[in-house]
Amino acid sequence: MASKKRDALLNGRSASLMSKILLSPYFIFGLFLAVLICYFLGIFRGWYLRYDGFDSFNHFLGGAWVAVVFFYFLKSRRHIFDINGNFLATLVFTAAFVALAGTSWEFFEFTFDRLFVDN
Repeated sequence: MASKKRDALLNGRSASLMSKILLSPYFIFGLFLAVLICYFLGIFRGWYLRYDGFDSFNHFLGGAWVAVVFFYFLKSRRHIFDINGNFLATLVFTAAFVALAGTSWEFFEFTFDRLFVDN
């Protein structure tokens, strides 16, 4: 009985509407703009130094954007991986992809600082 309820919730109208909103290219682009605006405001307005949690907030927002992009990629390419098939595998792949993107970004920041920022 619980399985039928869970399936109805996951495949129901509200889940469909939620996935349509979260996986819409407009939402993904809007979230990207929010990350970009916060990043530049943090640099040019000095918010990284002024507010303690601003860096953590930007890391969270960027990670959320990467996860949404990853879900969009998986959803549009069901022949590669079925995201509805195995919750644990989807969670692990998403976390791994977000960690890879975050690590790559940190390497980019480090290299950029060493090459272009005066010490």
